[in-house]
Amino acid sequence: MKSRFLLKQTPKISSKIQTSFWPGVLSGGVFRGSSISKLNNIFIRNYFRSVLIPQGLISSASKFYINELQPYVASGNFNPSFEESSQLQIKINRYLRDNSQLSEVKNFTKILDEFANRDSSTNKNDFLTVLELTGLNQPLNQSLTQDIYFKVLTISAIIESFGIKRLTDGDSPAIGFANNSENKFLPAHCDKMNDDETPQFVGIVTIKSNSKAFTFFTENHLIYKNLKMHHPQSLKILEEALICKIKLNQKGFFEKTKPHKIINYNDDGSIFLNYNFLDNPYILFDPQNSKYSQKEVDKAIEDFSTICLNLGESFKFVCDEKNNVLFFDNCKVLHGLSIVNPKDIRKMVYLPCESVDNSKPKNIIKKNSHQKVKSSLNSLHHQ
Repeated sequence: MKSRFLLKQTPKISSKIQTSFWPGVLSGGVFRGSSISKLNNIFIRNYFRSVLIPQGLISSASKFYINELQPYVASGNFNPSFEESSQLQIKINRYLRDNSQLSEVKNFTKILDEFANRDSSTNKNDFLTVLELTGLNQPLNQSLTQDIYFKVLTISAIIESFGIKRLTDGDSPAIGFANNSENKFLPAHCDKMNDDETPQFVGIVTIKSNSKAFTFFTENHLIYKNLKMHHPQSLKILEEALICKIKLNQKGFFEKTKPHKIINYNDDGSIFLNYNFLDNPYILFDPQNSKYSQKEVDKAIEDFSTICLNLGESFKFVCDEKNNVLFFDNCKVLHGLSIVNPKDIRKMVYLPCESVDNSKPKNIIKKNSHQKVKSSLNSLHHQ
């Protein structure tokens, strides 16, 4: 199976920047370049998987949708309910159980388990953070709305079978959309649903695309490592300074968002970078009582952004016409988007999710992880 995961052959990375891999090009799991580094194998083994969804599972899901759901789905509805995805989840569990001896089912189950339930206690930097699911592009000869509905339904049911559930927006499962983007580059950032809610996982479901634009990823611990090595004072500031943004509230008044730090630590000790450059710039939450000036914070963020930019384009995905699905750990990696040609077709659906297994360490820096999200998912920062 040919993966669309690419490593840039000659990345523009400063010699001072410490990376966990050697430049090369990956195709079908094989690096092609002047050298094969052990670090390449470590990176691919621990951070990335690409797996084919068993086609029998897709066939079972499509029959369920066409025969049992489609006649009752309201026109224009593109977001299946939790109840509907749970109904399909039962059939998926039955399919996986009845076909557990098939090699493609074994491989699929193993990798999904690894992504959803990995134990990082032995080495907090060695765990799967980016997962590609392929094989969701079977045509149903339906409308675009129905195509979105079926794909979101199927992916929702699959991840529920492995202990991951979509967050809520009001009483409904959260969902976000991206159509043709403006012709601009989106630097590395983490996704936020609102000022309090950070999804643990984010799924990108490709509905239709002929664009060569790519989503890229940067590992949080690499950013931390380079900050510590080259900008220790900036690292200290980003660990300690409480920052916020100024936003217009529903009453039409400007107010500060809740304070937070850019560099945080997940419950398992790994690095969480609470950083999103979009909207308004960061400012000190309480400048009069801060031991750092706004100028020092601006310089620290500039150092942080430079490292993200230098590391960013080395680990990238093209979400193309094959309708692949991409899941990533939003609390372990930052992601961004290359320039999208406005003339291209690029329709994506974004699914913010979290683990539903409370016995496992949570990766989310928030106390209200199971509260309903009241704000619109339009705040998911994608173009």
